[in-house]
Amino acid sequence: MTKSYTKRQIQIIHAAVELIATGGMSALTMNNIASKINVTEPALYRHFKSKKEILLGVIKLLRHSGQISKTNEKTGWELVESTMQGRIASFIEMPGLAAIIFSEEIFSGDNDLSLQIKAMMRETQERFIKVMHLAQQEGTIRSDLEAEQIALMVIGSFRFLVTQWHLFENNFDLAKRASALFTDLRKLLLLQ
Repeated sequence: MTKSYTKRQIQIIHAAVELIATGGMSALTMNNIASKINVTEPALYRHFKSKKEILLGVIKLLRHSGQISKTNEKTGWELVESTMQGRIASFIEMPGLAAIIFSEEIFSGDNDLSLQIKAMMRETQERFIKVMHLAQQEGTIRSDLEAEQIALMVIGSFRFLVTQWHLFENNFDLAKRASALFTDLRKLLLLQ
């Protein structure tokens, strides 16, 4: 995930994601996290000072999973598609993320957490708008549409697909459906 966390901290964050995904915020207690990873509650406090700090770790995980690789040699639409496929891989690896990433209201009770979620949403939108602008400049996607609207269509359709996958308890092949979505979006947006 990120170099700033130890293996145990990552384990704790993953346990928090699973607890939130299955039982909502009320299931996220230090006791439940400790039980899930078979440690004592005091042991958790050696890794995180509070439940809020764990939640900030969850948000950091979400932010990290949505980053567009700066070392990626792909441009334009290929970059958008590879970024989305990376996020799909994250959801498949840890399905609980799908329950959290598109449920901003989970964090609405805490202003700091809410601000972090809003910042993540803004960053994602800005990243995709920038990539859409670049793709338009390259001449690989339609320039008769606003880059902001294209980003909204891509992010919105992706969000709906992942939300549907989560709500139907992961009962379809997300990677296969995402591939079909990218194929159709490509037909709509790319210049032939």
